[in-house]
Amino acid sequence: MTGKRTRRQIVSSGAAAVALTVIGAACAPFGGAGSTGTSETAAKTKAPVKLRFSSWGTRDWGHEGIIERFKQKNPHVVEVQIEDGGPFVDYRVKLLNQIATDDVADVPTVGGQWYLEMVGTGAMIKLDSYVQQEQKRRPDFYLPKVPAEIMDKGKVQGALYGLPYLADTGLLFVNESLFRDRGQALPPADWNDARWTWETALERARAVTNPGASGGGTFGFFLNDTLLCDWASTVYQRGGDVLSPDRKGFALDKPEAYEPIQWRADLRLRHQVAATADEVRNGATFESGRIGMHIAWASLGARYQGQNLPFDWNVYPLPRWRKQTAYFHNAWTPVAKRSQAPDAAWDLASYFSGPEGQGVLNPLVPAGERPKNAAGANNALKFIQPGASLYVPRWPEVQATINRGINEVMGGQRTAKDAFSTLKQQVEILL
Repeated sequence: MTGKRTRRQIVSSGAAAVALTVIGAACAPFGGAGSTGTSETAAKTKAPVKLRFSSWGTRDWGHEGIIERFKQKNPHVVEVQIEDGGPFVDYRVKLLNQIATDDVADVPTVGGQWYLEMVGTGAMIKLDSYVQQEQKRRPDFYLPKVPAEIMDKGKVQGALYGLPYLADTGLLFVNESLFRDRGQALPPADWNDARWTWETALERARAVTNPGASGGGTFGFFLNDTLLCDWASTVYQRGGDVLSPDRKGFALDKPEAYEPIQWRADLRLRHQVAATADEVRNGATFESGRIGMHIAWASLGARYQGQNLPFDWNVYPLPRWRKQTAYFHNAWTPVAKRSQAPDAAWDLASYFSGPEGQGVLNPLVPAGERPKNAAGANNALKFIQPGASLYVPRWPEVQATINRGINEVMGGQRTAKDAFSTLKQQVEILL
């Protein structure tokens, strides 16, 4: 089958899209009673409530539609004011200022980078009692079905302060049609398959690469030079890290970290199986059908699905080094302590975190459905590693500094060893 793929077809491999397959699709469907099991008739008897919701980039995420559906199921919530926190890099400071002036929204979204910091301000309430109440009231309550790999990251000293809002990890996107045209076997769908190594992926990439192909050159790989889920996953797979465990030291200057980054750059510089920037500008993109493989966030599948790509494609496990690991990041929806309507705020946070909300935020996965490969999706979760950005308040500045070094490596101006030994002091000042 070519052209537009259905949502079920897209996630048919064992490397199912993890952009909240783990929350939305891996959960049971809503029973039609709204996000907290309160019937619409009962909701009408409650006192009218107004809430505030804040996030970064609200115009880009479909929040308006989610909130409208939430209000229809919870008619006592007569208004939800959506506050756009602006770019992600500025949103943390805005939240801290709002907390300091006791003006934070009832339900603010919080990036994983500063989740501990926000909880540490004392401005968010514990949610465990709400979870317990919902479990007693609703046998179909979705949260217990969310994998522990996700939920454990929302607990601070054993208490839950936020519900999962976004969760994303790296997946390998594969042009299946191009693989078949070049007589190449597709990658295995099983994340446990140790045969799918970077050396094996290089062999497939060589077979797919043909710079002189009629209709435009084809290449085994597209490399998004500074994409975290791409380069950082390879570092973790080799036993390296981006930062020290206490997040106070720089770790990319160690061989187990910089060597896989150099190997990745050599896919372009030495092996010439990855498209150069000029070749990409001349049309060698995954969307054009001229790229065999590339690593991207699982949530990118939603965009590809909507583009009606004229070839077969799917998602697969990442190639591996010494171990299988995929970079993972997430965000949370807590409830503010200052909220005058904490029950309704819980309802809203729960709605965003549940199947109906996640079906919009992560549209690769249909809301409330369990895909045929749910077991495969959760299998992928067993290999996630929380990103270097987790609990690093100044991560945007740290990342920008690291990116300068990666760009030099990918462009062949410096070796990875040299670039990252130079950056060590600059990064640690930011930490």
